[in-house]
Amino acid sequence: MKSLFLILGCVVALSGCNYRESKVPPQPVLNASSGLRAFQETVYAHARANCVQCHSWRQPPLFAAENVEEAYAAAKPYADFHSIKDSTFVFRTKNGHCGQACETDGTHMQALIQEWWEKGENAQQPPTPQESTLLTDAIALPELKKIKGGFVKLSWTLDALTPARVQQTSERFELEVERFDVSSYRFRQPRIHTADRALEVRGIKILIDGASDLTGNAYLKIENKIAAHSAPLLSIKHQLVPVSSAAEPIVQISFRHLAEIPNVECSEPTLFENKALPILASRCQSCHGKMPSSQFHLVNETEEACRASRQLVNVVSPLDSPLIAVPFLQAASHPARVLTPEEARSINDWIAAEVKSW
Repeated sequence: MKSLFLILGCVVALSGCNYRESKVPPQPVLNASSGLRAFQETVYAHARANCVQCHSWRQPPLFAAENVEEAYAAAKPYADFHSIKDSTFVFRTKNGHCGQACETDGTHMQALIQEWWEKGENAQQPPTPQESTLLTDAIALPELKKIKGGFVKLSWTLDALTPARVQQTSERFELEVERFDVSSYRFRQPRIHTADRALEVRGIKILIDGASDLTGNAYLKIENKIAAHSAPLLSIKHQLVPVSSAAEPIVQISFRHLAEIPNVECSEPTLFENKALPILASRCQSCHGKMPSSQFHLVNETEEACRASRQLVNVVSPLDSPLIAVPFLQAASHPARVLTPEEARSINDWIAAEVKSW
């Protein structure tokens, strides 16, 4: 909780460190003992000596955090083990963004990443993934030649994945993709657009040419309930996926769980009305109260507003909840909204109580 307030207090104050890379998410730490140890002896030791002022607490990615497991998870997207010289870590040590440590020729960082790979990641075998319950149709991945050339929206129908309907309603899953670097795609903004029913979703994986890599392309922490006629953002995380070598790559989405539920109800409406709604009304309602077509419609009626807000809470990782992270931490494109520590604490009092009831 304290870390959230520190971050919120720095949203408008951060100018000494580049914030461009803060939207790339940490990756899950699996059975990573050898990789973790190797990281700790190499890149992490360098980071703790040179990068603590920014990247240990206030400037994502937190690859210099005091908690080495947190640092390891945050660091993995920035090391390209397929082409070490093209790693973001190497680029950042050469671009002068943060003093002498970032004004090198990059060879020292390349050597550290190489050692990290040889001592740890190369010997590490990720666990065999569990079979997914539901799998979408395969669609062609669009041609993405230009590095960071912009995101393209992909869409899959979900009608065939849930029990037979009297009438097909074009429920769909959406995800955006761009070419991140020479060896990776980057995916973001997973959403499910529902029709006349509510859905529960848990565990999403992105499959390229039928394969998934749990170190990069798994939204395994997604666990949410989605009300009818809505399309909440399911995660603020960006996922890096290795580039396909196929001439015509295809992409599919798998779900560990996707099922119809009676409805999405708010378990703590009174607490929401007292703790969260006054702040959301003050900061958000000028836009989201006037747009019925918005993917977050903040109506005046407390229970409806609570239901809409609940869909933007991450049950597994509450501090990553889009309700907080999108407008206040700028985890996605959105006009900046600034909270005081007291306001942040108030919203999180409701989130904590709501999550306990799920």
